[in-house]
Amino acid sequence: MKHLTLTICALAAGIMLAGGATTDAASTNGVATNAASTNGVAALTPEMRKARARMKMYQRTGGWVRRPGTGRGKCVFVNAQGKVLAGPVAQAAANVAKMVRVDVECVEGKPVTPQTASMGVLLSGGQVAVFVVDDASLPVLLVAPESRWAMVNVAALTADNASEATVATRVTRECSRAFALLLGAGNSSVPAGCTLRPVNSLRDLDALTADCFGPEPIDRIAEHLETLGVTPYTAAIYRTACTQGWAPSPTDDVQRVIWEKARAEKERGPSNPIRILPPNQKK
Repeated sequence: MKHLTLTICALAAGIMLAGGATTDAASTNGVATNAASTNGVAALTPEMRKARARMKMYQRTGGWVRRPGTGRGKCVFVNAQGKVLAGPVAQAAANVAKMVRVDVECVEGKPVTPQTASMGVLLSGGQVAVFVVDDASLPVLLVAPESRWAMVNVAALTADNASEATVATRVTRECSRAFALLLGAGNSSVPAGCTLRPVNSLRDLDALTADCFGPEPIDRIAEHLETLGVTPYTAAIYRTACTQGWAPSPTDDVQRVIWEKARAEKERGPSNPIRILPPNQKK
């Protein structure tokens, strides 16, 4: 199997803004004019604003890191079909990993049937597996909790010849539903922001306002996963990990600064220690 390991990480992106003169089709008399420019500084696009926010957050925190020795077992999403690209399946796996904070992998696998799915779970190396198949004889979703597998059928998700983008969204949403239902979750009472709403047709699936389940079923899912040998891992921002003493070695200049500052503060001791006076002693 070709493995695509999904991990949660913090991404840092840098943006350099230049305010000098530029030339474009709207330039006149040697001075750049642009409807999106103000006082020589280019206006930020939404993507640039998000990238700049991520950069500032990373510089302040050092990103998210995982505590060594935490988290046991794993869940696996197996893409066992070629009708739809694997991207939506990988996206569903990433969404689940972010919500539940357990190890989740997305792998390519051979076609399976309900009769061979149990063996597929063993071959995947995970404690539970969600298979994505293409079988015209099957419904949209099959769930077998006792056998630790669920099955999402893209043949049923593409029965109405929907657009590629619509099908991709359906696959991502149905995979998250399959995972949650496999692990003991039920229909959510939250009116929006969750894929665990009642779904009786493809139209209902398209009408959902989220691509993954919300916080409501997480405790129930985590309890069920623990009975199967899958436990969540501990993660924290790098700054917190340094102060708690378990941070891994820094990987770049940002983390190195945070690492050295935390070490210096630990050697120096608290700058404003708590003063406990002896009994019966006045201040």
